[in-house]
Amino acid sequence: MRNKGVLFIVATPIGNLEDLSERAKRVLKEVDLILSEDTRKAGIILRFIGAKKRVLSLYQEKEERMVNFVLNEIEGGKKVALITEAGTPCISDPGAIIVSNLREKNLNVIPVPGPSSVLSAFSVSGFRDSDFIFIGFLPRKKGKMKEKLKKFLSLKIPVIFFESPYRIKRTLDVLYEISKNLTVFVGREMTKFHEEYLKGNIEEIKEILGKRKLKGEFTVIVKHEES
Repeated sequence: MRNKGVLFIVATPIGNLEDLSERAKRVLKEVDLILSEDTRKAGIILRFIGAKKRVLSLYQEKEERMVNFVLNEIEGGKKVALITEAGTPCISDPGAIIVSNLREKNLNVIPVPGPSSVLSAFSVSGFRDSDFIFIGFLPRKKGKMKEKLKKFLSLKIPVIFFESPYRIKRTLDVLYEISKNLTVFVGREMTKFHEEYLKGNIEEIKEILGKRKLKGEFTVIVKHEES
């Protein structure tokens, strides 16, 4: 592998800034450029660690157009960090296209591990399975959402996905239509001041959340239990 520039894939906190690792702090201070899904969040992190850096936005619709720019930066010997709005980049977030292109060119891509909402939720869910599947964000259309959920729930292993406070009740309704025999875990506002975790059968979770005005992002884990 040519020893020129490098792209660091840096995991950042999913809510609590104290979860930023010492290595991540050092890398963000040392790089020449930071690519961020949300430049405002990047600014918060940089102020937290007392650093000033050049930051460029890298949202999903822009990623294809940024490939050649990033390739040129890395081939020119630059150190670049990629961060997402929260958690580990390239997983249901921008970055995978750029990483794929760098790999094809045999350029350096190095992970800086850290927070992940998927693994954090699963670690406290109480599911005892060694296998699970993460399916990212669900389709917006009910028919496609239902089809995707049925497909993966049929595997009888925990299925993990992200959901917004505006759609979570509708998604729970769709799950209830699929089967009444589902165990559901939800993590809301994880690592933040108002973090909350709930687990129960689909009917119980529907009833609890159905009475509330909901805020914050959800990480949901669902398993189709044996009858």
